[in-house]
Amino acid sequence: MTYLHKKQMAESKAKRFLYIVLGIAALLAVMFWIIVPPSLDENFCPVEKSKIKPHRFFMMIDITSDLTNQNKKIVNNMALDWISGGPSSQMLSIYSLNTSNIKDFEDIDTICSPPNSFVLGFSYGQQKASQRINEFKSRIRKVIDNASRPSSQLTNSKILESVSQITNGPNWVPGSSRLIMISDLIEKSNFADFYSGNVPAFNDWISRKDNQGLVNSIQMGKGDRVQICQVLTERPGYQAREQSKQFWIDLFAYKGISEVIFACNGVARD
Repeated sequence: MTYLHKKQMAESKAKRFLYIVLGIAALLAVMFWIIVPPSLDENFCPVEKSKIKPHRFFMMIDITSDLTNQNKKIVNNMALDWISGGPSSQMLSIYSLNTSNIKDFEDIDTICSPPNSFVLGFSYGQQKASQRINEFKSRIRKVIDNASRPSSQLTNSKILESVSQITNGPNWVPGSSRLIMISDLIEKSNFADFYSGNVPAFNDWISRKDNQGLVNSIQMGKGDRVQICQVLTERPGYQAREQSKQFWIDLFAYKGISEVIFACNGVARD
C-alpha cells in the first residue's frame, strides 16, 4: 500500500469520525430542544399558553354524599394515573358536585400534567424535579380529599346541569376536550329523578321542551371524548344503575359522541 493511499484512508476515517461526532452533537441538540420543558407556572402549565396541549381533561366528581374510602381511592388513582401517564402540558380541571345550588358549582382546581422527573430534571436538576413531582401529587390528593366532603347532606344530584356547566366553562374547547365523570349516574333534579328506580328511555325524555333546552346547552360534539367511572353508592336509586348507564350513553350519542368508555382503572388515552 503506497504512502498516498494510506494517507487517503486515514483522512477518510478522520472525516467519518468527524461526521459521527457532529451527527451525535446535532442529535443531542435536537433532543435537548424537544424535551426541555417550557417555563412553567405554579400549576405546571406553560407560561406561554399557546404551548398547552389542545386536549383538555375535565374531571367531575359527583359527591352528593361523602365518598367512601374505596371511591376516594379510585378518584386518587385516576388523577395520579393522569399525571404519570399523560403527555406533559395537558390541562386538567377538577370539579366537585357538592352543593345543592348549581350556581355555586365551580372549578376547584386547574393544573397541567407535569413533564416526568427525567425531562423536568433538565430545568431543575433531578433531585429538585423529583421533589416537585411529589409535591404535585400531594396537592392532587389534598384537592380530592377536600372535595370529597359535601358542604351539606344533599337531597339533589344535579349531574345533567353539572355537565352543562363544565362544557360552558372558559377552558372547555368543543371538539378537543375530554370529560371524565366519576359518579353513580343517578340523577335527581327538576329534569329527572332516578331515585325512584324508574329511569326513562332517553328518546322519551328528550321529547320534553325543557329537557331539550338543557341538552342543547351542553357544549359537546364530535371529537370530544367521555369516560365514566360508575362508582357504587348506597343512595336511593341503586337499582337504577344499569338503566341510568344506558340513559347517559344515549344522551352523549345524541350530542355526537360516538363512544363512551366505562373504566375506573385509569384515564383512557387517545
